[in-house]
Amino acid sequence: VKAGRYLYEVRLVERRTMPEQGKHAPRQSCAIGFSTRESPLIFGGEGSESVAFDSEGYFAERGVWSQRRLFDRFAPYHKVYGVLLNLDPESPHCHTVSLFCDGKRMCKPQALPESMRGKVLYPAVNYKNTTLQVNFGPTSSAEMPFACRMLTDAAVADVEVRPARTSEKPEVVFPVSLPDEGTFEWLNGFLREHPQYTELSDRKIIEWAVASGLHRRREYGKQGSNDKPQFDFGLPPLEDFSVRNVLQAFAPVMPRHYVVMEVRNNLLPAEREKVLKRFGTPSFKKTACVIMGEPPKEFKADQHEKLRIAKQEKAEQAWMAKKAELARKKAANERAKQIANQRKEAEERRKKMVDEAKKRLLEDEAKKAEEGDAETKPEGDAEKKDEEAKEEGKEEAKEE
Repeated sequence: VKAGRYLYEVRLVERRTMPEQGKHAPRQSCAIGFSTRESPLIFGGEGSESVAFDSEGYFAERGVWSQRRLFDRFAPYHKVYGVLLNLDPESPHCHTVSLFCDGKRMCKPQALPESMRGKVLYPAVNYKNTTLQVNFGPTSSAEMPFACRMLTDAAVADVEVRPARTSEKPEVVFPVSLPDEGTFEWLNGFLREHPQYTELSDRKIIEWAVASGLHRRREYGKQGSNDKPQFDFGLPPLEDFSVRNVLQAFAPVMPRHYVVMEVRNNLLPAEREKVLKRFGTPSFKKTACVIMGEPPKEFKADQHEKLRIAKQEKAEQAWMAKKAELARKKAANERAKQIANQRKEAEERRKKMVDEAKKRLLEDEAKKAEEGDAETKPEGDAEKKDEEAKEEGKEEAKEE
């Protein structure tokens, strides 16, 4: 869609649970919106050029989800949810997307990012552990409060019609290389230059599973190899390679470009014959790509850049660790000084209290001594007066 105002609808008809994953089981959810042709399929993926409404009540813009809920959670089975893309220049809500539930608006219109304006937008749906019923028209399931056309009923002038696929045969590429000799690095560069190719490998299955919300109990690369990593999701369809077998069965009937990334199997003639039989129909062009010898300058430059970035990241991590250690030591020294000062202040307070106690004790003793002297002094005066009286009595007797 490149112009006009168009709608499509979604209804949740089933929710599934995965008890094998325990507390790490992915939630049942879906997200509906629009994206550009170059955008990743996952709304929250890196480099996403998309907008979407999540069934939990959040809105995503270019892979960044809102911090708070904008609307109520989606209700399953009976509610019909519609996404309206408004590119009508005469509308006050031009360049926005809106969410409706049974024809009622659930939140205010959300503006399209500037980077998505002027581009052709495609309806996009993500879902986990749910079954959806999608309605592109020509008539809507829920009655809208205004006249609005569905995507199937879009005017020719408002959409971009892509030409039909040419008669070119889809190609299946079989990389042939020695283990741990830069095979997957070559594949990453090949896929960047040829995004129309789909990688078929255990590594890709794990990436899809993680992007779908499954929890892996071990960190990638810690177990197994790049060619044959351990899945370790705790799910039987993944652990017993049922998903891999289904993928191998469906790929030959889907006319697409593939890269069969099997380092070990592509080196063994018997294993190559098995894969070639699966793609044995004349509709596929089969190519073996030998990745050996002196790599091209572009590959070397790319690897040197990766090594430089990894070295820089390692140096930055070491510097940050050293900085954190210095900060820890500084904080420890400051804490030790603080504790020493507190102890010194406490010792000074204790000494001061002891001195004050001694001083009060001496003052009390001096006061008691003064009180004792004051009590003995009147008794001495009385005895002196008695002696004087006796002497006076003797003198009077002599005179007589």
